[in-house]
Parts: sequence; structure tokens; C-alpha cells
Amino acid sequence: MSLSSVKLAILGNDKEKLKLCSDPAFLPRIVSLLSDSTPDVLKDCVIILQAFTRLDRYYPVEFPPTLQITTQLVDSARRYPVELTSYSLAALSELLSAGTLPSIDASDDLISLLRHVLRNRNASSDEVRDACAVIVRTRTVTSAQLIALYRPLLRRIAYVTAPLFARALSDNNLDSPERFFTDFSSSRTSPVPPATPLPGREVDVAARELVPLLQALANLLPRVREQASHTVVLPPPLHYTLCALLRSLHSGLRMAAATVLTQYTKSHVTDQAEREATYHKVLPVLLALANEGRKATTSTTGKIDASTTTSLNPTGESALRAASPLHASPMRVLAEVAQDYPPARVALVGVKFADRAAAAVTEGFTPYKKFLSTAAVHRVSDALLVLSCVCSVEDAHRDMVAQYDLQEPLCRPLERHASLCKGLAAKDQLSTRELRALRLSSELTLSTCYLMRAMSRSASMLRTFLIDLDPVELLVNLSCAPIVNITGIDDDLAEREVVLRSVVLGIMANLVVEFSAVRERFFQIDLYNLLRRYIEPKGESSSVSASSTLLRVSALQVIRNSLYSDDSVFKQQFTSGSALDLIFELCEDPSDKVQQQCFNILRNISVTSLAHSARLYDSYAISSARSKTGDKDFLEFLRRHLESAQNPETTTAINYILVHFASSTLQSKLLLTQNESLLKKLLELLKEPIPEGASEDEDDKYWKVKLSIVWIVTNLTWREETSASDTEDSDAESNEEGAMDIDQSSADYTKTRNRARKLIDLGFYDEIKTLSSNCRIADFKERARTAIFQLVFHDDSRH
Repeated sequence: MSLSSVKLAILGNDKEKLKLCSDPAFLPRIVSLLSDSTPDVLKDCVIILQAFTRLDRYYPVEFPPTLQITTQLVDSARRYPVELTSYSLAALSELLSAGTLPSIDASDDLISLLRHVLRNRNASSDEVRDACAVIVRTRTVTSAQLIALYRPLLRRIAYVTAPLFARALSDNNLDSPERFFTDFSSSRTSPVPPATPLPGREVDVAARELVPLLQALANLLPRVREQASHTVVLPPPLHYTLCALLRSLHSGLRMAAATVLTQYTKSHVTDQAEREATYHKVLPVLLALANEGRKATTSTTGKIDASTTTSLNPTGESALRAASPLHASPMRVLAEVAQDYPPARVALVGVKFADRAAAAVTEGFTPYKKFLSTAAVHRVSDALLVLSCVCSVEDAHRDMVAQYDLQEPLCRPLERHASLCKGLAAKDQLSTRELRALRLSSELTLSTCYLMRAMSRSASMLRTFLIDLDPVELLVNLSCAPIVNITGIDDDLAEREVVLRSVVLGIMANLVVEFSAVRERFFQIDLYNLLRRYIEPKGESSSVSASSTLLRVSALQVIRNSLYSDDSVFKQQFTSGSALDLIFELCEDPSDKVQQQCFNILRNISVTSLAHSARLYDSYAISSARSKTGDKDFLEFLRRHLESAQNPETTTAINYILVHFASSTLQSKLLLTQNESLLKKLLELLKEPIPEGASEDEDDKYWKVKLSIVWIVTNLTWREETSASDTEDSDAESNEEGAMDIDQSSADYTKTRNRARKLIDLGFYDEIKTLSSNCRIADFKERARTAIFQLVFHDDSRH
């Protein structure tokens, strides 16, 4: 049978397609013809491949990577651009939309083909639409490739929107369009879009080409932020036109315009007035679009199509959602706005949108639904994201969300995803359908965990809602489940799986705090061995290794929070032995975030027990970490890290270890006072000026560093009434013998008087006094007064 006969036989005839699919060599043979054929033969091959893609809902069409179907289609289009560009792009677009190809790598030939379509003024709207769909699904784009796409895409959008811009400018400034043209960019900071909407006829004509162009732009904007070396600014005419389109009657254009404005503002706008104005404009548009979408869904989803559903592992993807950037729906973009713009969270509650989001979740998880369609997975995921934003800050909002029936939606995805990961990790190679299953399950589970993490940040929820939910076993099982190694196959999914584990660990970190009512559930768990796979230098899979910093920080946060209490159940795992040794080693990690968590763990070990604080000195002396660094002792280890710390939060964590060390034993006070290089470093930090132009948060961090040093001074000069060496008689005797004038290198620093004099002579007294007179922070002034009093109390010359 000739190719033409095959094409005619299978178009619209699924039975014939299934018959041909029974031959496993049929599709590979069609793909092989793409490498060396005439344009007519190539065209027939592409049409046949495209036809089989539409069979996917019934039959698992697979194109193994060895077939290199993307390369073959791109190469055929480049060899015969006039005859085959539209056919090849249409086939690629449909393969990607159907999920037969999860994504494609950005080869130079592919980028060249996409650029050619975008720059070709004669390209049809179908070609442009298919090119944009491919852009959305293209991964591993280099900086040069990104610029090669971004610039022609903007030019194409400018070409399409030019008449819309002229009309919008004219209709909204009938009196003096010339004057307004010179100053219309001020509309960026206006909280309302242009008042007069564009005529429906002009918008409808432009929409067919403009909507996919804007979707592609929305997809590229976050990636431009990651790779561009300069600030990206949308051209003012385009920005104005997008704002005008927010009032369009065409819902697709309103959605595309709102998505571009949101992604641009979130990724590139730093001016606070412009950010607030843009979000104020897009918020009501997204709310209206979400309500319209819900009405449409309610009226058209009476039955579940069993052929397009799976057990939380959907086999097909909605073409509409797959063709849009980042699976953008009004509810998804609303969640992104709410994450970046706190007033939006209040607005969502004010219009009772949280009720609608909760209804979407519970409808997706009604008891009789053992299967979720792909569209339902996206819809439920988006609704869960909205709820996580709503209850991210206010306890009152969390109380409201806790009233919804969310137990099954919050628990079932975790259970299913852990099971799915265990099953897929055992396979050498994943099929396309298995990848799609993992992708959708990961999306739903991550949204679920975002909501659970937001709820777990409330003390009241830890004692009420989370007791009823009882998620500890599910979280532990998911944290123990293997991360499926898909690096190089689907990097976006691999990254999301790592983020998912990080969020799971974040929930666990909230559940192990001292006031959590579910904390006791972790008593039966060997927390150290559970977390070792994430915190040890080498992970158990390439996915873990590639994102070790994120997972390591999250796992260390669990340990840090578990140690912040008087409970010995957790402390006994980390106050000695290999666990503590590993923490010492991770203090040398190149990541400042990892170092910060490790020093906070050491701080929490020392905070509740004088013995634990003093024991750290001895534990470090025998640790393998010391043998690698060659530090003289624990104090030298801390001084070295104070010298290299790049973040004031890390410095504060180290200082508070010294605060507790200075208050532990007399021997500790002696060791600290004798370490003059460490004291001089602390004095240097005390004198360090706060950077000019520092924000309020940054200013607060630097004052916390100075406050921690004042605490060290206070603890070193605190008069121990029970110590024989610090009694008044002992100090008086020392003074009679001229102890205040003796050589500091041989001073008896077991005496408070000598320690105080050492600190005064170094300059702590003068600096603390100066800071106290210039500081407006009440806590610092109070602690500084205590330190000054104790220093003066022990120095007769200042009485």
C-alpha cells in the first residue's frame, strides 16, 4: 500500500489506525522515511504521524528517543521550508499538545526554524500558532537561543499590535493624542486600564495570531530573567496595548494579556508603584475569567469520560491547557498574583473566591471518583494553589480553610504519589504515558503540599486541624520514596520532584516544633537516618545530587526545629556521634544557606543545657571535621567562619553559639576570654557600619548581629555568686594585689573583674555605649545598658 493510500485510509478511520498499529515496525518505518524523501512523500509522512497522534486517547502511541522524530521533522522543514514548514510545525505542536512528546530540546536548527516563522510576515496564523506552541514546550534554552527567540517574538507582537495600539491611544485621548503620546507611559502606574475598550471586530481579527504569541511571550519572560544579563523592559506601546486588552470582550485575549503582565511584573518590575498598579489592574480580570471558566465547566462536565481518565495518573492532556504557557489558567495566574501581591489574598477572601476554590477541590475528590481526568487534575491543582495563598499569612484565613472538607484531597495525592514513585523508580526506562502520569501526579501533590505547609505554619492548626488530618505517616513515606531519575529526559519535571521533596521536608519541619500536637508521632522515627539521604554530601540519585543544596537546607531545617526544645528524644540523636560529626562537616559546605542551618543546629543544641554547650568544644576536638580543617579548637573553628560569613544571619547564628558558650561553665568563659583574635573579630563586627540604603529587613539583621555580641559581653561579665573565684572577697584580694594592672597574657580570667577589664581595654565598653546612644531599637538599648552596667561595675576607674 502506497503512502497516499495509507493517508487516505486512516484519516478519520480509527479502526484502520489500530489495524496498522498492530505492526510494531509501522510507525518507525514512517519516521525513517523523513530522512531522505521528496517533498510530497515527506508531506504524506507528516500527515500520517499527525493522524496517529489523535489516536492517543485509545492507543498508547510511543516514539522512542532513538527514532529522533523531532530532529527528523525539523530537518525536513529546513530542507523544504516552503512545502513542509507548516506541516512539520503542526505535527510537532500536536505531538506536544497530546503529550506524546513531553518536551523537546532546543537545537540550533529548531531555533532557526522558529525564528524564520516569527520573522516571516507572510507566515500564516496557523504557522505562527504552531511555532508558539513549540516555543512553550522547548526546554534547555541557552542564553543565545533565548535572545534569538525573544527579539523576533517581540517584533512579531509589535507588528500585530501596532494597529490596536494606535486605535487604543486615539480612542482614549480624543482631545490631544500628540501630548498623550509623549507621556502615555505613565499609564504603567495607573491602577486602572485605559477606559475605552477596543472594538470587537478589530480584536477578533487579531486574536487568532496574537493569543498564541502572547502565550509564548509569557512563557519566555521568566526564562529571560534567569539568563539575561540586563534588565528587561516591555516596550511602552506594548505595555499600554496589553492594559487596553484587559477590557476586551475576547476572553482569550484578556487571559493572554493578564498572563503576560503578571509574568513580566513578577519577573522584571522592581518599581513598587508599577507592581501594585499592574496587579490592581489584572486582579479583577482574572477573577472574572475564573468565574466564567467555572460556569462553563459546571455546565459541560456532567459525565466522566472513562477513556480520558486514570487513577490520579491521567493519560491524556487537555489540548487547550497544554498549548498555554505554564498550564496557565485564570486560577493558576491568580495564585501567582497572590504569592507576589499580599492585598490579592485579602481580595480573594473578600469576594468569597476561596469558597469557589474549595468547591473545585472537593468536587474533584468526591468519593465516587476513583479516577481524575487531566483537566480535573489541573483544575484541582490550581484551586489548591489559590487556597495555599489565601491562608499563607492570616490565622483567620487558615481557620476559614480548615472548615472545608479537605481531608481526602490533602491525603490521597501524597499516598498515590509515593506509591507511583516507588513503582517507576524500579524501571530502567519510562514510557511516554508513565512520564505523563508522573508529571500530573507531581503537579497535584505539590499543590497539595503547598496548602498543607501553609496550614502547618499556624500554632493553632498544629493543635487542631493537623491532628485530625494526621499526615505524619504519609509525609514520612513520601520523603522516603525514591526520586525517579528523569534528569535529561524531562528536566522540568525532575526539578519539580526535588521541589516537592523540599516542601514535604518543610511541612515536617513545622510539625516537629515544640508546641506541635503531632510532634510525638515523630518519636518512633529515626529522624537522623530518615534525613541522611538528603544531607550527606552524596545523594542516592542524580536528581538529589543536582539539587542537593535545596534538599539539604530543607532537611537541616527539620533537624534544627526538632532540637529547639528541652525534649531529649531528638537531642540524643544529634548531640554526639556521627550525626554531630556530619553537622560539623556541613559547616564547610560552600552554600551559605547550608552553613546557616548547621550553625543554627549547633546553637539549638547548646541553648537548653550548659553541659551541651560546653560539650560542643570537646566533640569538635575529636571530630573528623577538625582533622580535615586543622583548626586548633572549636573557638578557632567559629572565628574562621565569622571571618568568611557572607550573610548577617549566618554571623548571628555563630554568635549565639558563643552566647551560650559564654554562659555555660567557668572554663568556657576562660577559653573565650583568652582567645583575643576571636574577641577582636567580635569587636570588628560590633563596629561594622550598616550599609547605606539598606532596607528595613536588612537593617534589622545587622542590629541582630550587634545584639548577639552584646549578649556575649553580658554573659562573660555576669557575676556568678556561687563561684568561689568570683566572690567579692576574691575580687577584692585580686585588686589589692594589682590584678587590674597585670599583664593580660597572664591574667586570671577565671575572675569576672579580669574578664571585664579585658573587654574594656579592647574597646567593647566605648563601642556599646556609642551604639546605645544612637540606636532606636528598644531591645538593643536594654541589653546594652545591662552590659555597660556590668563592665562599669567591675572597673573602679569608671565609677
